[in-house]
Amino acid sequence: MHLSLNATATTPSRGFFLAAAVFFSAQPCWSQFQNRFSMPEGVMLAAPREVETLLSDAQEAIDQKQWAEASIALGQILGIEDNDSNDNFGEDYFLSSQSRLKSGPKSVLGQAKKMLQELPDEAKQAVELRYGVKAKQLLQKALETDNRGLLYELSSRFGFTDAGRDASLLLAEQLLSTGNPTEAVTTLERLLDDPVARVRFGESLGVLAVATKVTCSPVADSKKLLVQVREYFPNVSIQWNDSKVGWNDKTTNESIIESLSKENFKTISRRISQPQFEGGSLNRNADTFGGIPIPILRWSVDLHESAQHKENLERTLRKQLSERRSHLIPTRHPVSADGLVFVPTYDQRILAIDAKTGKIRWPIVFSGTPLGFALDRGSNRDSYSLGLPSPDYLVRRVWGDFCTSQISTDGKRVFSLSVSSAVEVGESFAVGPNVRLNRNPMIRTYNVLQAWSIPEQGKLLWECGGVNQSSAQELKGALFLGAPIPVRSELLVLAELNGEVYLVSISPATGELNWKQPLVANQGTTIALDPQRRAFGLSPCVDSSLVICPTLSGFLVAYDLNRRELAWSRAYPMNSALMPGAAFNIVGGMDLRETDPMLSRPLDTTVLVHEGVSVFAPSNGTAVYGISNTDGSELWQIGHEDGSSFRYVAGIWNQLVVLVYAQKIQGIDLRTGQPAWPEIEMPSGSHVVGKCVRSESKLLVPSSNQSLVELDLLQGTVTSETKCEKPLGNLSVIGGQILSTSPFELTSYSIRDSFQLELIEELKQSPGTAAVLQKQGELALAQGDI
Repeated sequence: MHLSLNATATTPSRGFFLAAAVFFSAQPCWSQFQNRFSMPEGVMLAAPREVETLLSDAQEAIDQKQWAEASIALGQILGIEDNDSNDNFGEDYFLSSQSRLKSGPKSVLGQAKKMLQELPDEAKQAVELRYGVKAKQLLQKALETDNRGLLYELSSRFGFTDAGRDASLLLAEQLLSTGNPTEAVTTLERLLDDPVARVRFGESLGVLAVATKVTCSPVADSKKLLVQVREYFPNVSIQWNDSKVGWNDKTTNESIIESLSKENFKTISRRISQPQFEGGSLNRNADTFGGIPIPILRWSVDLHESAQHKENLERTLRKQLSERRSHLIPTRHPVSADGLVFVPTYDQRILAIDAKTGKIRWPIVFSGTPLGFALDRGSNRDSYSLGLPSPDYLVRRVWGDFCTSQISTDGKRVFSLSVSSAVEVGESFAVGPNVRLNRNPMIRTYNVLQAWSIPEQGKLLWECGGVNQSSAQELKGALFLGAPIPVRSELLVLAELNGEVYLVSISPATGELNWKQPLVANQGTTIALDPQRRAFGLSPCVDSSLVICPTLSGFLVAYDLNRRELAWSRAYPMNSALMPGAAFNIVGGMDLRETDPMLSRPLDTTVLVHEGVSVFAPSNGTAVYGISNTDGSELWQIGHEDGSSFRYVAGIWNQLVVLVYAQKIQGIDLRTGQPAWPEIEMPSGSHVVGKCVRSESKLLVPSSNQSLVELDLLQGTVTSETKCEKPLGNLSVIGGQILSTSPFELTSYSIRDSFQLELIEELKQSPGTAAVLQKQGELALAQGDI
């Protein structure tokens, strides 16, 4: 049973007041109920009864050689029957340990596809007759419109048809041509597992798969695949890139690997200059063009409209630094597209800023309710219960809310989260600050995902979620856990709906639902009813075709986009000290019971991936984990105690994972979790006050003494410190600039190397001008020449 809470209050009945009276005479019992209700517990979802029944019916039809009935039942499970009205069809669920074989598929859809693959030839003809025509039509459309998204759909949902197999091979070839052999090889390996595909494409399929594997994988993995391919094709002799490639029973694996290693499939390594979401790349481990900055402020944009807010926050930051017990990482991160920087302010606007000049091009003012118009409970709005110079609500927005502070972009649109729809925000502006007095004081269990047009300067395109209008009716009442990321031609976002956490695919142009995949069910207190967990923020990351999904519910779950199947799940213990922050009060509402937003805890909102390993530091967990993306097995873990000073995973370079603590940096081995070099203490006892940026083996760390500290990850040493003009925060590299998003403003500094190259070009074109002379002076100052 899922607990839910409507957003509208009801009038208490006489019986309800009687229950309130009973409370005072039975307080111990109430306390027991409150604790039991507040304990979160996530469980993996079992397949719905109708899905299990269909799987059983399909097997029964196969046993009785009723091929048409079997194909219909399996098609319904896969969600490809045109008249399917059941929302559960097409969604995947892990099979129970009693229902699956040790070496067989782990999930319902995996089992259905295996049953299709193992059908006799006469049955496969019946399947092809039913679904082949539709698959061919989709393939023709994909080729005519050059639509890779349709190729993905065909490969994942119709891969058992001839057109689906052709689409898979075309997709692999396209991925190779665009420098993505890692994803290509997963598609080729799936084709190799299909006997019909091996016959259809012949021995060339095996050679292509091994040649691709050699390009992007360790030699041991390449040899393992080669052994498998040689079982399928014992004798091979083909023309391959103007030369003969082949083998027989006397050919060694080493010689075959050597001959195929000459293939020029190259992995394109991209350095991010315009990050579209936090982490920069889909694996959340972006390499940038960062470097030592010119320590002269290039431009600055305030993130508060109130000077009093900034002054109070400065006093708050000094107080927390002196007490050395809180995290100091702000919640805001900028993103970039089309020469613009987009940043969410602390008064709930989104600003579009010219990246070169720092001038505000246009604002998005309906992305959230400003502080003075907040719809928070009136009694709590101006509370100072945290004992800080700033009011509680301001502290939460600056250091506590890592969910609705997130934004992302696909280059055409900016995506944001808001607790209110644009209409409600507009009403707030119209009615004024007292609007909150007329609002329901109960906690909201939903939020709104919004899309804003970049070409049309912030025009609202669609809103998804909420309780009134939604671009996807299926997602009404959903709580989105973080900003979406653009993957292929869709948006992927995590959301809780009716107590269950889903991976959701949304059309970026329309906001309509493409598909949703359940991940885990929350028992006890859901995320929607827990202000603490809902503020942590969550977003998926992608490794090749694998979507890695944190859930804040005790599980990390991987979903294969190419197969459209659940791949694995990994349970982790939750930190009992981070108890939920909501419980029923005696009149049936929800008390907000929010904890300190600056509580010392892990602050990662996503997982970092590198070379097949996920590094996972759950915000409500007790350790940092290294997880194999092959099967979800744990490679290592580094525990931390309550109140630990661990903050986040800064990045992964080569085989080195960088862990950031309040006042130190630790480097560990990606495969073993063992220390790579001695811990680096932050200079002069300073604190880390924001997220880092990496450029190859160099890491820039923002410190509380307004210095950018450069670390050499190869040696594990501090190589330089650069004093900046303004307080620092989360770092980003956009173009030739380092941007810092502090609790007060967004600031920009030129990167010295890029600045020097620009100056050389300007000296050629217009030497001796005032602007050039000024830049020469700035460069000399940065290099210590003056």
